[in-house]
Amino acid sequence: MLIRKHSKYIFLLILNVCSFALELCSQSFCQCKAEKPITICYFSKEDLCERAPRHCFHIFDEFPIFEFHLVPKLENEIYIGNNGAVKVNLEYKRLKYPSTVTEIEDCNCDIFFTGSYPIDTIWNWQNDTMTAFPESTLNEVKKWSELCLNNVAIISQGEATIWGYETRDSFENLGSPVSNLFGNPIFNGPFGAISNFEQTRTRFHGVFTKTPAIETIQFLAVDQNGLPSIVLDKKTNDLVISDIAILNSNMSNGSEIQSNADILALNIIAHAIQIAQGTVTNKFEHFICEGESILLPNGSEATSEGLYIDTLFTIDGCDSILMNYIHVEPLDTSTTEFFTCPNEPIIIDQQSYFSGESGSLAFQRRDMCDSIVLFDVKAYPEIIVEIEDTISINTDGVFKFNYSIPHEYDIRWLDEQYISCSDCPNPILTTQNLSPKKLEVVISDKNGCQLSKSIHVNYNKTPFIPSAFSPNNDGINDLFRFYLPQYLSSSKIKNFSIYNRWGGIIHNQEDIDYLGFQGWDGIDQKVGVYVYQFEVEYPNGETIGFSGDVNLFR
Repeated sequence: MLIRKHSKYIFLLILNVCSFALELCSQSFCQCKAEKPITICYFSKEDLCERAPRHCFHIFDEFPIFEFHLVPKLENEIYIGNNGAVKVNLEYKRLKYPSTVTEIEDCNCDIFFTGSYPIDTIWNWQNDTMTAFPESTLNEVKKWSELCLNNVAIISQGEATIWGYETRDSFENLGSPVSNLFGNPIFNGPFGAISNFEQTRTRFHGVFTKTPAIETIQFLAVDQNGLPSIVLDKKTNDLVISDIAILNSNMSNGSEIQSNADILALNIIAHAIQIAQGTVTNKFEHFICEGESILLPNGSEATSEGLYIDTLFTIDGCDSILMNYIHVEPLDTSTTEFFTCPNEPIIIDQQSYFSGESGSLAFQRRDMCDSIVLFDVKAYPEIIVEIEDTISINTDGVFKFNYSIPHEYDIRWLDEQYISCSDCPNPILTTQNLSPKKLEVVISDKNGCQLSKSIHVNYNKTPFIPSAFSPNNDGINDLFRFYLPQYLSSSKIKNFSIYNRWGGIIHNQEDIDYLGFQGWDGIDQKVGVYVYQFEVEYPNGETIGFSGDVNLFR
């Protein structure tokens, strides 16, 4: 919440804010659970995994991933327990599958851990951006979460679609915290502070490419491109994780904290517990001009920039924490530059700007304490590489690229099944059954800009057909036949016919493998011109017919 007022209005405003905080605790949170056990509910692997068990390894009670990594640490009383770093008793409940919102609520669930079941239910194969959970089941979990703000769902990947999120593989590390004036509860929590964590390269590094409205969410972690990977959905108070591996496969085995990944995962659970207990944290930002002061809830005055924290104690023990960050605005105008990729806009204050355009950001107040930032938008250097639009395949179906791509560029070929190396500038292309028809290559620079190119693959399918032959048994041109490139040797001859000058058919062959095709010997025929017709069925199923005439000599 941003507050931009004269200091003489601040005291009344903060009093109103405090009253609102108390009202929020009593109305939006179902109950204060500071002294009660916290129950984590889940669906069991035994109920979920029958359809595709080999892809069902991210469920809360799945062996060995969760049972070896996360659960032992949650059960370590040094970390979570009456005398632990987080003072709470954790209980676990396996719910029947599926459960309605009423059944979830009747089980006194505080935290619902869906896990991830990444299956494309149409094709029944693993797809980390989708889920095998029925939409109706996830809707029941979401409805339960929306009953009150201390019903917390921990959801991930494809399961987050119902909450308005879409996931894709980013090929990037996911462990960078989002800078926050009020601190980051998962990178600086009860189990330690970390600046980032290195995610080991697995098959999937998910990030969110679509989220609900930005004002209803809080980014907690992002990948190296700034795409969110861990989000607090402020509308439901749910924790949304783009890659379930953050909570399991990157952690160490056993009950001890041994890595940054362990700290992050336990801080995530601790944050969910704090929400479930009903602790209300209200965050406010105040802007004052240089020389002004602001009156805080404890009666003191603040004149300098910084974070000021006060705790309001309520009769039910459901504490409300007020965090006020004071910004002191300088009375000047500053200039800056923003950079964007060539021909791509940059979003500034919800407006799009292209290279060469200028703008300003104005922070206006009633007392004319304005701070204006003038900016120019510039483009990073353009990626310049020479890549042809079309290549032609030689007789053996293999093509060796020969590009001169500067070393400072990264290259990624998207058609890996045909390419010998997906990240080198000059791989070898090996075609299969007249595929691919085109290749996609993406060139990236150090600024994160990309250049995508499509390379069309041209296949010569026209056979070589001689215009004459001499069937005189001298070993030279004794047979009339045609010749295909080597990479088309798996073709079939559907029909091969020879006609005399009166249109009578004198030779016919059908459904012959090209490698076994001998052609026409013409031994019993007279010198003259003959008409041929044939059809070739290529390895991709395409059939093309050819016809013409040939001279028979002796």
